[in-house]
Amino acid sequence: DTCDGDGGCTYAELQCDDGNVCTNDSCDPASGCVFEPVTTQKGCDDGQGCTVSDTCSNGTCVGTPAYCADSKACTLDSCNELSPTTHECVNTVETGKCLIGDICYDDGDTSPANDCQVCNSAVSHQVWLAAPTGQDCDDGSFCTLGDRCVGGGCQPQTSRECDDEIGDACNLGVCNEVS
Repeated sequence: DTCDGDGGCTYAELQCDDGNVCTNDSCDPASGCVFEPVTTQKGCDDGQGCTVSDTCSNGTCVGTPAYCADSKACTLDSCNELSPTTHECVNTVETGKCLIGDICYDDGDTSPANDCQVCNSAVSHQVWLAAPTGQDCDDGSFCTLGDRCVGGGCQPQTSRECDDEIGDACNLGVCNEVS
């Protein structure tokens, strides 16, 4: 307040705006500006892209962390803030794990459909890779022996011998998958 040249008092009205939407701003002639927390659930923006459903709580704008969990046991789920209002969920496959066809596998696990394909997270977290050449496998045939992985496929090394042990010249001793 200041005195004007005519013996009067001039003043500027006190501005009590703290810029916080979560407070009710007013002026008390005895004490000055008063900022009281909003008592209702008022929407606001906390300025963080990785929060949602921002509301006023005790005079502060508080958001709920964005839900980024993908329900996969082998992923680390996080939020990447792109701007103060937007985000993207990031679901990174853990070291030593593969996520193939929405199922988690550990390094070295074999494909349920092919013994010669394995999880090798050092190369890819997302696809089956060829197992080491020479690894044991089973081609599903009774009539083959010594099956080994070669180039991601199971190949037999020898055929099962079915020679007649009693030396019957009339029996050829051929292996038959059915019988």
